[in-house]
Amino acid sequence: MSKLFFSPDFTQEFSWNGKTLKVGSVTSESRKKISDALNRMSHETIRNRFMGGKKGFTETELNHLTILDGFNHYALGVEEANGDQNGLAVARVYRSPENPKVGEVGIILVDDYQKIGLGTFLLKLLMAAALERGIEELSFSYLPQNTGIVKLVKRIHPPRMISESADAAKMILDLKDILFADLKAELQQVLPEIGNFHLKI
Repeated sequence: MSKLFFSPDFTQEFSWNGKTLKVGSVTSESRKKISDALNRMSHETIRNRFMGGKKGFTETELNHLTILDGFNHYALGVEEANGDQNGLAVARVYRSPENPKVGEVGIILVDDYQKIGLGTFLLKLLMAAALERGIEELSFSYLPQNTGIVKLVKRIHPPRMISESADAAKMILDLKDILFADLKAELQQVLPEIGNFHLKI
């Protein structure tokens, strides 16, 4: 297989809301930043992302979040490019063992960087990375009261609702409905380097 554009060493700086940030592939070196970022999230943010309370990550959880094979389990992280280089956001896709065309998505941002469009941008990047890995559908499992994730996905494309109960909900974003040329053009406005990304069909 040829080298992936969104490879383990992918990293790019970009400007967002007047700040210089950096996006790159999550690796084992992201361990401390991911752990520390949890302290910058409200109880509501943590509950919505992990579907329950969480005071910290166990060693096993940190291994799962940062030791990735880069193909079936891939994640992008955003951090401050200057100063303390604090971790700000992570979006990951985990290929379904039952259906290799489906990837389960998790996305989270620290509270200070929510509602400024960064989550939408990060999800679009993850969509491109998923397409590069042959994933055609993104699956989102969430709490029914987590309206934020629904709004985030709908900004990109209407999702396909699969199920909803009092305790859990699930929706699917079909990447085959997304025009890749448009997605790439949108991303390139922020990250010119994306112009070198060519999807092999």
